[in-house]
Amino acid sequence: MENQLKQQIDEIYQLVKSYDKRLTTLENKPAQTKPTKSVFSPDDIKDGQISYVGKYTSQDGTIGSTFGRSPRPIAPLFEMNSFEMAKIIDAFSSEERIDLVKLLIQQSLTAKQLMEKLNFATTGKLYHHLGFLEKIGVVRKDGEKFHVVARYVDCILLIFCGVQSLLRD
Repeated sequence: MENQLKQQIDEIYQLVKSYDKRLTTLENKPAQTKPTKSVFSPDDIKDGQISYVGKYTSQDGTIGSTFGRSPRPIAPLFEMNSFEMAKIIDAFSSEERIDLVKLLIQQSLTAKQLMEKLNFATTGKLYHHLGFLEKIGVVRKDGEKFHVVARYVDCILLIFCGVQSLLRD
């Protein structure tokens, strides 16, 4: 009886391990996100709501995103936890991290390629900034290459658009 129970536990463990491996593979794959089927007109958006749509494919074709958000209320944005918001915004408060994101949103690159393109003197500096971006979930490593996680492409592009608007005004 005890051996049967142990065998069943081992089988369940192997099954969970198999599912975990598949899930990790899917999460780490720099795959295209599913396209959004509807586009919203400004007339569909009521006062106090926000919406956006867009499409992006990286130069090397490994990162892509077609995105769109149904109109959603703006008020909850002001109720978000400021500490949590600051952690994310802090990721974009460094020239080096912004340069990393700008490169990695265009193509997947190895650490060596990043070092060369950014003229970083040490790998410590590179991995410090990559670690910060990985911690918040924006960048992921797949094999030897780093890339921006496809589901966050829209968020990053919106941050860049916001900065561009602020600089022009």
